[in-house]
Amino acid sequence: SNLRRLIVVPGQAIYLGGSYYYYYNPRNWILEPYQSRWASLSIRTFISHIYRALREALEDHHSLLIYSSGQTRKTSIQAISETASYLRLSHQLGLLTGLGLNPGRITTEEFATNSLTNVLYSICHSINNYREQVTVFGQTVKSSRFRELHLQALRYLKASFDYITTAPEESDSIFYKPRSKRTDDEEKSFREAVDGERKVYLDFERDLYGC
Repeated sequence: SNLRRLIVVPGQAIYLGGSYYYYYNPRNWILEPYQSRWASLSIRTFISHIYRALREALEDHHSLLIYSSGQTRKTSIQAISETASYLRLSHQLGLLTGLGLNPGRITTEEFATNSLTNVLYSICHSINNYREQVTVFGQTVKSSRFRELHLQALRYLKASFDYITTAPEESDSIFYKPRSKRTDDEEKSFREAVDGERKVYLDFERDLYGC
């Protein structure tokens, strides 16, 4: 295969579907409590990851795009994974046909249960096809986990691994604003996100493979 680059979008929520233009409605999503606090902004961030990754894959004809995540939500009563819901959303948004991406260059991986296996299982998705370059689209708060710990666990060179943070308008803005510019609600969300990520980071730091 000449698909030498892997583009990964880890699933972070479940899109349940709905009528056209209702993909921004929080009722059509299964979100974590911390995501629900800023539901509309969270959803726009997820859609931004999908759109930017598709654009990236379209521009690089030697890339394979994988949505990665298994059924990790106990609250989901529907037999659908985060990654399958992302693919559904891509179709509903008209991005696949609209952007004209070759269907053979987009697929799903539905066994990952954490951020490391999102990348690891995606790398192992195709037998005998080593991916020279790995690009992951994700949230700003998780950047250090991927760049410092997962990269080390995967034994990829820094030059061969990229983590791209992308968010529409103000949805990721609390991570760039100085404390003096954040509202009380923004500061609470900021602390929750940072403290939660710190816990996960330390867990992976103790065991790079999350065992």
